Amino acid sequence: MEEWNAIDLHVHTCQGITRDKTQDVVNFKYTYLQEVIQKYNIKLMAVTNHNKINMENYILMRHLLKIQNSNILMGVELDTNLSIGTPIHIATIFEADFKSNYEAMKQINKKTDEKLSEQEICYSNQEIIEILGKYNVLMIPHGNKDKGIFKNANREQIEEALKKIREGFIRIFDSPSDWKLAKIKGFLTELNEQNLDEFGGVLFSDVRDWSKYSEKYRNFYMNAQPTFKGILHSISNPSYRFKPYNEIRKNNNYISKIKFYKKNERSRIEDGEIRLSSGYNCIIGKSGSGKSLLLHMIKKKLLRSTDENENYNFSDNTEIEIFNEDGRLLNSTMINLGIGENLYNKIISASSTDDNYDFYSIISLLNNSFIKEEKFSKFKNEYKKRIKQYVTLIMEINNDKQKLITKKINYLMI
Repeated sequence: MEEWNAIDLHVHTCQGITRDKTQDVVNFKYTYLQEVIQKYNIKLMAVTNHNKINMENYILMRHLLKIQNSNILMGVELDTNLSIGTPIHIATIFEADFKSNYEAMKQINKKTDEKLSEQEICYSNQEIIEILGKYNVLMIPHGNKDKGIFKNANREQIEEALKKIREGFIRIFDSPSDWKLAKIKGFLTELNEQNLDEFGGVLFSDVRDWSKYSEKYRNFYMNAQPTFKGILHSISNPSYRFKPYNEIRKNNNYISKIKFYKKNERSRIEDGEIRLSSGYNCIIGKSGSGKSLLLHMIKKKLLRSTDENENYNFSDNTEIEIFNEDGRLLNSTMINLGIGENLYNKIISASSTDDNYDFYSIISLLNNSFIKEEKFSKFKNEYKKRIKQYVTLIMEINNDKQKLITKKINYLMI
């Protein structure tokens, strides 16, 4: 199932402390946040203020977003330098674990306060390793400007930026082991990108004035669960799991919500609603829990003709309303309803035999792009290719051997 979620992995909500020890100018209100989440339906956000972490602000934002069925991760934007001296920022996003988040907040805030006595606030490579190496974090290096340059990125720009992900442009500290840290210590040295904003502008808004969020919004989506682990899952295959909204293949006018209302006192179905996602949805319940009843009611509402089932006559005492993804009420003239394969029976049948082709047929139903025995076919083709190369080589050796024998005979006859 494809489930694309709007993301913004770098926002400012509080006055942080910049490299020159001045405070950011940030215009943020929790009402602005609520309006943004509702307007753009953002499912994952990361709060990354400059060199400081405001835990109270993060907790309040997390509470508000959970009410709206969204998620937020704690983060921070650290000032540092490339090995050649170029100033850059590291937008750092932490895994959602309150105990470790609280410890990281104390360490970073303390270190930043200590740096107020120095010429500028700039974290060294070693300081970043010593602090962040203890936690699961995701780091996004970008330029020291206050914004990325991708307003409406085209496909080539997106692919170039996401290529950097595969090459390690995003680094994850998933273990404090010496082996991992040894690999990570050189990350600043390895970055020789001069225009790092090109990368940052893809994944985040870097917004400071929330009253003008629409000017910053990137309309960028991730095909994974809106969690820290979802991000890690996405960057393992970034060219397919990160996309701007206009490049996502959409499933339009699907059933997203079903509501039930009692018509009268004889109704045996309680008022309530069921929410569905685009793609495949699975409804599970024991025998008699109402799975077939639900299908019957949907068919009766949306199909122009359907077989009557006397066992479900009582459902006539309940009103059912069906909505699409835009909240529009659907009827039989607005949507094509098809009753597809009985996947349950197919799975049970496939599981009771040793025939892999039964499983292939199920997977093909769930994933149109599935190619059965793809790896095996590639292996066979490669094997055949090598056999041909071997046969050709043997023939060449035999020919050379025959020529050598002929020359040898001619030489001896002289």
